[in-house]
Amino acid sequence: MVEFYCLNDYPDWPCLGQVCCMGRAGTRKGVTGGETTCAVTSLGPAKADAQGLQGIWRGHWGTEDRNH
Repeated sequence: MVEFYCLNDYPDWPCLGQVCCMGRAGTRKGVTGGETTCAVTSLGPAKADAQGLQGIWRGHWGTEDRNH
């Protein structure tokens, strides 16, 4: 299960468009666990909504995985 949250009005940083957090849960070798990761971006909600940010985030990690 993937949950995606946008915290658009939280911090007051120059050039900050959005803060978002993604929570993931899964089971590996019979053990269920989860994690939450967060990111900041200069893209505002008009340029990338939650679904758009999720696609960018997944694309970034796909690139990272191919390079390692």
